[in-house]
Amino acid sequence: KWATAYIGTQNPGFSALTTGDIPIFGAGLKVNPGRFLFSAHYGRSQLAVNANPAENIAGAYEQRILASRVGFGSEDGTRLILNMVYRNDEESSVSIPPAGIHPQQGITVSPLLQIKVSGSVMFSTETAGSVFTRDLHGPILTVESDILNQVDYFVKVNGSTNMDFSNISSLEWKSDRISLGAEIRYIGAGFEPVGYRAMERDLIDYNLRGSFRLWNDRLHVNGTAGIRENNLSETRAESTTRLIANLNLFAQITEVLNINSTYSNFGFRNNVLTDTLKVEMIQNMVSITPGIQLNRDERIHSISATVNLQLFDEFNVVTGDFVNTRSTGFNFSYNLLFTEAPFNAGFMGMYLQNQTPGMNLDLYHAGINARYRFLQGRITPSVMLAHSGITREGFTTDYRYLLSLKTDYKITETMNLRFGYTYSNYKYGTARPGARTNEHRLQLSVSQRF
Repeated sequence: KWATAYIGTQNPGFSALTTGDIPIFGAGLKVNPGRFLFSAHYGRSQLAVNANPAENIAGAYEQRILASRVGFGSEDGTRLILNMVYRNDEESSVSIPPAGIHPQQGITVSPLLQIKVSGSVMFSTETAGSVFTRDLHGPILTVESDILNQVDYFVKVNGSTNMDFSNISSLEWKSDRISLGAEIRYIGAGFEPVGYRAMERDLIDYNLRGSFRLWNDRLHVNGTAGIRENNLSETRAESTTRLIANLNLFAQITEVLNINSTYSNFGFRNNVLTDTLKVEMIQNMVSITPGIQLNRDERIHSISATVNLQLFDEFNVVTGDFVNTRSTGFNFSYNLLFTEAPFNAGFMGMYLQNQTPGMNLDLYHAGINARYRFLQGRITPSVMLAHSGITREGFTTDYRYLLSLKTDYKITETMNLRFGYTYSNYKYGTARPGARTNEHRLQLSVSQRF
């Protein structure tokens, strides 16, 4: 296929410095004949919500995104792509403005260059520049500039506008079983990506990564390690240096049993020797997931369970006090697939306990799902029913019920139609006495491959 049209929810997924993984609801088109690439997407990325202080609802503006890219090359070879993303808050979308939230507007442009140095070596670099106004009603800018006058055609420029850039560059060597790579990531203090809006800024990362596969792909190991330094512009009173490391291991022990495990470490230390609030912080996360797959006559049983533990310790090196946060989670899933019948079903459950000095939180979730294929797979309806409970310390439990119905219809070999309906009922406990929300969501999408 060289052309794809999107109607409904879609994820452009351009790059880490532009769209990130943010979904939008609207229309899009992707054209990729040969080595040429063009795509454009427009839609809503955030629903409008009227503020309601009586019910503790802050509110939000409707947010719309226009994203486009054009380039030449191949996904796994040399290519040059220009990405552009425009984001705008619609002030007229709410009758009651959000409390303490200003309407915003911004644009991010990034050229991405990828060079296949050899059959096993790839170099990639992306430099992104952003112009972002944090308050469309901010103070008037008294400085005159030809550049700002040109930018003002696209983004309203005032005293709350920031202009900055970021860069991510990497070099990677790959073979059939081993890969090694290095990455440098710089994020400017005033840079604003559209996708990852909570991204930490004003920093530089130095990362090394590697992976290898052994024993006929029965053992996979990959990991990263790096150092992050922030406050490069020295606009804050203190700077920090952090150690970031991650290791993932997958082992197919037998034809039936496999184990997947992950460990990550996050270290943090500031460099202000006389600061009485000086802290050292260490976060460790460990998860272990054993899995079993049983193949029986006309049936496949897939079972997995996960145990994960996160420990976050904050140590004040002056007072000698520790502040501990502990999160423990358990997950279980079971899926049944019939090899001779177009039907499969499953169950999943989760329990999470989060303990902090300020408040403890308990959460459980359970759900069942089923899917059946009619007319040789041309029509595939599915159903999912779930129930959740959230208990915050000092309050009674919140309850949520969720029903999801979907149907996929293969109109032709290249055209698909999807219809979905989701109903959500959320009943609050004593945190918001008597409050209840009911949400109905309809989704209709058509995709055509050329």
